[in-house]
Amino acid sequence: MSNWRPRVGIVGLGQMGQNHLRALSSLKGDAIIAGVADTDASRARIAEGIGVPFFPDYRELLPLVDAAVIAAPTPVHYPVVKDCLRAGVHVLVEKPLASTAEEATALAVLADESRLVLLVGHIERFNPVVPELVESIGGLGQLIGVHARRLSPFSPRGLDMDVASDLMLHDLDLVSWLIGRRVQYCHAAGLAVRSTLPDFATAVVAFEGGPVASFIASRVSQKKIRTLDITAEDGHVTVDFIDRKLVVAQKTVSRLTRGVFRQEGLVQTVAIPNAEPLQRELSHFLSCVRGEARPMVDGWAGVRVLELVEMIRGEMDSATTAGGISRGRKA
Repeated sequence: MSNWRPRVGIVGLGQMGQNHLRALSSLKGDAIIAGVADTDASRARIAEGIGVPFFPDYRELLPLVDAAVIAAPTPVHYPVVKDCLRAGVHVLVEKPLASTAEEATALAVLADESRLVLLVGHIERFNPVVPELVESIGGLGQLIGVHARRLSPFSPRGLDMDVASDLMLHDLDLVSWLIGRRVQYCHAAGLAVRSTLPDFATAVVAFEGGPVASFIASRVSQKKIRTLDITAEDGHVTVDFIDRKLVVAQKTVSRLTRGVFRQEGLVQTVAIPNAEPLQRELSHFLSCVRGEARPMVDGWAGVRVLELVEMIRGEMDSATTAGGISRGRKA
């Protein structure tokens, strides 16, 4: 492992930017926080509190850093990330990578051409339950179906995006990565409840070769829920991302006795290490910057999930114009 500590800057000091600042401060042995930037001058006090320079214009920060964490609002991801890459700065950008798949593609190409790290902050990939999940489904045979639920109480934060782009995107990325196949078909519908964009959405995505995944996302629910249910040929896995609990039910014996079909199995609860996903994400980013790892969620992964989100958006629009009935869409 290299002893070099990259100089890192943070662009955007809203709630997520402050979380990054806290987590990055805990990794001070691996990085130097060289400065922070935000258009809100009142947030200069946050920089003063930890003794780092504050910049109202992020472009003034770029000559001072080797890498940057972009936690600014989604509509400015494209210009900010582009400026960082053109300045030779490695980038970790909060999800989604950009507002559109077209913008995301341009950034992925630029990162490749510049030979710079572009890591997209799909935080659920860094949940410590995920490595255990991958290992568990590896012994259960062919995947048949996946059901993801991501529900939250209403908050005025993030209303510039629909719920598919905001919440469902996490599960779309994770499930697509786990299945590892091209999308064949998509069917979706959404409903605006508390804002002008869909606050509740459901989608069914069929992948080549058979696996079917269903997704429900809501920002108007009474309870926060983050669960994943996976059905495979030889078992079933249930994941709770909040409690970090993973239960595997594995089929062991199937037989017909006196006209009654009996299926016996083994149920296991897997212990999950206690680790903060954001800290794991930042640690991975620093390893990539030092050349010790390749991005787990690179720019092209960010492009693929945005392409799927845009399919779902189109489906939700169709459902609205067709009186709530959606026709389905092929990839």
